[in-house]
Amino acid sequence: APDSFTYQIADEHGLVSNEARITIELRADHLNWLEANFTEPEQSDPAIGSWDADPDGDGSTNLMEYARGTDPQLGTSAPSIEPEIEIAGGETYHTVTVTKAPYADADWTVEASVDLETWIPATVVSETPSQLTARAPITGTRSYLRLKVRLIE
Repeated sequence: APDSFTYQIADEHGLVSNEARITIELRADHLNWLEANFTEPEQSDPAIGSWDADPDGDGSTNLMEYARGTDPQLGTSAPSIEPEIEIAGGETYHTVTVTKAPYADADWTVEASVDLETWIPATVVSETPSQLTARAPITGTRSYLRLKVRLIE
């Protein structure tokens, strides 16, 4: 529910104006994003407006488009995802750096696997509001990393 506050405003001589009631509605970033990117009918259509939908057919769900700051209606909008193999301290790592949108309600996880069945958390090397870098040691001939995003509601 919106919060409302009552303020009295005075000029430099201390003359007080009439009271003014101001209503402030605080909304989660993801609700604002949905409204900005989809019409009301599109938001109601699960094939377009749900978090699992991919209305532009680019392989990224609306949740991933939101978290990465891309346009869910434009299949060519894609921020950087940079996988690489690096050697540090004598160890070989599978590393990924991803551009992300600075939304407080998007929680990122990077997981690693050698068989696509068992997943463990990768180590976050650095994280800023607009970028995440994580890595996992390569222990065999195959190494996989996956990005997961969930909404904090």
